[in-house]
Amino acid sequence: MKPIIEIRNLNAGYDGRTVLRDVNLTVYDRDFLGIIGPNGGGKTTLIKCILGLLKPVSGEITFTSPRTTGNAQLTMGYLPQYNSIDRKFPITVEEVILSGLSSKKSLTSRFTKEHREKARQVIARMGLEGLEERAIGALSGGQLQRALLGRAIISDPEVVILDEPSTYIDPPVSVIGRNQQRLRHHTRQPRHRHGIAASKIHCLRQRNAGLSSRYGHYRRMAGT
Repeated sequence: MKPIIEIRNLNAGYDGRTVLRDVNLTVYDRDFLGIIGPNGGGKTTLIKCILGLLKPVSGEITFTSPRTTGNAQLTMGYLPQYNSIDRKFPITVEEVILSGLSSKKSLTSRFTKEHREKARQVIARMGLEGLEERAIGALSGGQLQRALLGRAIISDPEVVILDEPSTYIDPPVSVIGRNQQRLRHHTRQPRHRHGIAASKIHCLRQRNAGLSSRYGHYRRMAGT
């Protein structure tokens, strides 16, 4: 199988404190990888390094696009941690999902009819019909997660990274099950079947087992 992300001897941290030490990880084409471990173990730090949001202290991360040859950049979609979202920000469900297509247009141009039609399709797939104009502050936790997932996948990325995908999903078990099935279904669509990485902060191995075909125990990778 072809590797699309390779991490070698990665060390990273903040303010002189090492969070990741000698991390080695390979994500393959059509791989579904779950990373589990305790809160504060550094899983989000690893995600930030992969996304280019944090520069490692040392080590190497290489990317290979399965769709193209040469030095084409690997495209990624990202579902951030729920608590990193400002729910008071005045933005609607449709606008959140459309923002996932911002890289497809110039900074000054507007979204096209094609962009809005694609957003409409994603809204339907996420089960958010009728909520298009609702502000994110008025959504339930599960609805907001689905809107953010829609933003992550609307551009048809080669890799989708989910950070705490089950956090704040409505508490009844039946609702959790439905949302987990939706996460699994939409990240396993053919256009997204390339290196799904999920960070399960609360060690919800049983609840999240359906999302991933391969688990990485973070304590072992971080060397702590």
